[in-house]
Amino acid sequence: MNTSIQEETVAKMADGFQFQIKPLGEKLQRYASRILRDDEAARDVVQDVFCRLWQKMQRLETIENVEAFATQMARNCCFDYLKSNRPSVMAI
Repeated sequence: MNTSIQEETVAKMADGFQFQIKPLGEKLQRYASRILRDDEAARDVVQDVFCRLWQKMQRLETIENVEAFATQMARNCCFDYLKSNRPSVMAI
């Protein structure tokens, strides 16, 4: 019985994700591409944002503007990507 409730909960979360988050993909992709100037890296960032949003699906119900939340998350992920891929400077 418990498994049935879990499956139903996951199905509801998937439906919510499909209608609420997935349509933001192209917009987030363009936004990340402008920041990173690299389409492949932008796709990776958007994928990471989608994974993080999926993990926070239950919390998203309390967020007023999910699009703004996702955009802010994408911005932060882009900055994290840029920091981690910054060329290292060697001291002479």
